[in-house]
This record gives sequence, C-alpha cells and structure tokens, in this order.
Amino acid sequence: MSGVWQTDITYIQLTNHRWVYLATILDREKRKVLGYKIGDTMTAELATSALQMALDKHRKPLIIHSDMGSQYTSAEFNIKCQNYGLRHSCSLKGVRTIMAVWKRFIQY
Repeated sequence: MSGVWQTDITYIQLTNHRWVYLATILDREKRKVLGYKIGDTMTAELATSALQMALDKHRKPLIIHSDMGSQYTSAEFNIKCQNYGLRHSCSLKGVRTIMAVWKRFIQY
C-alpha cells in the first residue's frame, strides 16, 4: 500500500477556446499522476472515474485526500472510497497547505 494520494479538479482551455475539466489522482510521495479523467462538466462521476483509473493500475493507498468540493463530498465518491477501504480526508475550507503538492503539480 502507498501512503497518501491527492485529488483535485482543474479546468483547461483547448485550442478551439473550449473549456474542459481535468480530474487527477496524484501520489503525494512520488509526485506522479496515477489516474485522470477529462470531461465537459465537473461532476462526482468525473472525480470517481479518475480514482477508479488509479485503483485499477496501482496499489491502493491508505488515504485519499481532497478539498471539500461537492464532487468529493458526494455519496458516489465516498461509496467508492468505502468499497476499497480507503480513508477519505478533506482539507478544511480555506486551508491550502495540505493540497500544496497537487497545486504545484497542476501549475506545470
């Protein structure tokens, strides 16, 4: 088992000026993307699909960490975590230090 994975969603502007959302799962220790999903809407399904991709390809972590966005506080995402025995932790609103690794990654 790995230690901690982090997840968040950002938006990307494509060359045709269309916007899409990118959900990523990042191994906090290795600073490596383990799973991702691109979609037109920022939904729980988007977040859950990225998590499933990571779980399908990598050993599960002890903890999955996110912010308190509705995608991550949804029943769908939390049921997925429970089904795999993952502890889901969330940053307190306004506290950005825990998500700093993910934020640095996504800037590039």
